[in-house]
Amino acid sequence: MKNAVCTIITPDYLHYALALRDSIRETEFHDFHFYIFIAASSEECQLNVSDESTSCLFVDDLSKSEMGQAIHAKYFGVDMDKYRWSMKSVLMHYLLESKEVQKVFCVDCDINFYSSPQFLFDELNNSTVLLTPHYRASDPGVDMDNYVLSFTDGIFNAGFFGCNSSGMQALRWWANSCLHLCEKNAHKGQFVDQTHLNLLPVYFDGVHILKHRGCNVANWNMLECKRETQPDGTVKINGVFDVVFIHFTPTTIHGIQHGRDTCLQPFLDGYERRNKKHFPEFVLPQRKKKVAAKPEQENRFVRKLKAWMKD
Repeated sequence: MKNAVCTIITPDYLHYALALRDSIRETEFHDFHFYIFIAASSEECQLNVSDESTSCLFVDDLSKSEMGQAIHAKYFGVDMDKYRWSMKSVLMHYLLESKEVQKVFCVDCDINFYSSPQFLFDELNNSTVLLTPHYRASDPGVDMDNYVLSFTDGIFNAGFFGCNSSGMQALRWWANSCLHLCEKNAHKGQFVDQTHLNLLPVYFDGVHILKHRGCNVANWNMLECKRETQPDGTVKINGVFDVVFIHFTPTTIHGIQHGRDTCLQPFLDGYERRNKKHFPEFVLPQRKKKVAAKPEQENRFVRKLKAWMKD
């Protein structure tokens, strides 16, 4: 199979991965092989996914390369979040190099599709890398906090990343960047694996920025990607774009459930249904309550940035 979709999970998140796979199949798109990288050794993780178009990979498989070994040595067992974030590029590189895959998307497991991804694979006919912008607030006068996050959390969302076999140099660069720096630090302008992507259009040719507003719909782009219910009951983004895939972060789910993003309720119902199919005890994740930071604890960089913008 020349097309692949992959995701990275811990063993207890298998139902999320299978729900993602099922969501793509429900769009009537079947021209892809689905790879699940489980961040555990094959010996300690006995999971059976009996499907000829679905394969599981384990730490053993991806630790054979030099970069996979280096990331494993630095993060595995020390900070598993950083390990999983840093392994996205290694996983994609492995599939392109070892599985005769020509085009691959790495997708966070809390994403579900509602329109066929065929056009996304087609984009890789003339591009080497696909990036999806967050589409945060473009006007600081409307939502300053959301606007500033573009500079501290990244222009692009790392929950969806597309690449073909000509983009392997970019993947190696991303992996190396994460090996050296993968942290949440607004003072350094760093947000784990994500802010590195800001540089891809600068240093690499063939990087395509998706302008389809129905891609990566989430709470952070409610202003720029307005959800509008049409007379026939369908939902369009900005009255033009079909919903392609939604990123169901806890905050996105919270907004839907509490009346701020009600147009997405039918899509959330489908997300819940798919997860319950594979894990009947599934409960939608809830947003963590934010604890207000004391003024002296607030990041120095953020304080200076806010002060400068007020002047």
